[in-house]
Amino acid sequence: IFTLGTRAQTVWALVAAMLAQRNGHADSKAAQQKADSSSELDNLIRKAQLEAGVKRREVPGLPTPAATTTVNPEALFGNWTDSYGNTVCVYSMDAFNAQLVATLSRPPRHDINLPIHSVSMGCGWHCGDAALVGNTDNQLMWMFPDGNVSTWTRKGGAPRS
Repeated sequence: IFTLGTRAQTVWALVAAMLAQRNGHADSKAAQQKADSSSELDNLIRKAQLEAGVKRREVPGLPTPAATTTVNPEALFGNWTDSYGNTVCVYSMDAFNAQLVATLSRPPRHDINLPIHSVSMGCGWHCGDAALVGNTDNQLMWMFPDGNVSTWTRKGGAPRS
């Protein structure tokens, strides 16, 4: 028996929707609904994994989950270096709303742009697949669903005022 993972199911559902639309079949709406529900399931799974990771984290130097506090968006802005060797620049895409983006740079690779969203768990932020789980004035600690941690260190050492 061959089973597809949720991502493969999503891809196949999207392919079926495109083919049905191209061929003018009424099934395209059902195929799109299946793709949408599969995407929702992926999001629920990712959220549950992050919440479990935050609850079970055992990273030296991080505060306990009960002691975590929400980080203000202003504390995220600026230039950082992460523990994977990337230069990280956090800025807002909108002058009126806090639509934050982190651009990860490491030549010769193309830049990676990750949205930063406010969430109700951990320290209040989600960047790409990682949740903010700890912070100091000069460091941010992000945990991925698999338990890996990326630490961002502010360039220049001074927090943005």
